Amino acid sequence: MKEHGYRVPVEPIDLIYGFAGCHSSFAKRFADIAKAKNVDLFKLIVEVSKIDRKAPSVELIEKIADNL
Repeated sequence: MKEHGYRVPVEPIDLIYGFAGCHSSFAKRFADIAKAKNVDLFKLIVEVSKIDRKAPSVELIEKIADNL
């Protein structure tokens, strides 16, 4: 659809952050850990946000990533 100029009104990653109630300021932290641990970024955000959506630590994110 991109070749026809179509673009989604809300990007999927933005939907995940909204759904999880987590602030996107942690995006780099989540992306780096998801890539390093080879886990799905969206699942990682949702699972971490169930525990701490205000200020998830690197340790928490890595622990959840190890369990995914």
